[in-house]
Amino acid sequence: MIASNDEIYNIFRKDLHLSEEKTRQLVSKMDTAINKAQADKFASKSEVKEVSLKLEFVTKELAEIKTEVKGLVGHLSTRIAIFMTIAVGIIGVLMRFVKL
Repeated sequence: MIASNDEIYNIFRKDLHLSEEKTRQLVSKMDTAINKAQADKFASKSEVKEVSLKLEFVTKELAEIKTEVKGLVGHLSTRIAIFMTIAVGIIGVLMRFVKL
């Protein structure tokens, strides 16, 4: 439960016997500190926009990388297929020589 400024004021003034001026200053400083601490927990519109732009950039970069990887996989698949075809052909030729 969060106490109101009036409740905090009364505790400092009556229970802790601070002067009215000191109590007012202390409550004011506490209020400012609490507001600042709460404000630091949230992003501003400009911070959200900045992160959004960075995320958009990263998303585009990932899409480009994905396309690149797909191209490399296709290229490697073709190379492997060619290698396998050549290897099978060589094995076939060698088997003919062995049978002779």
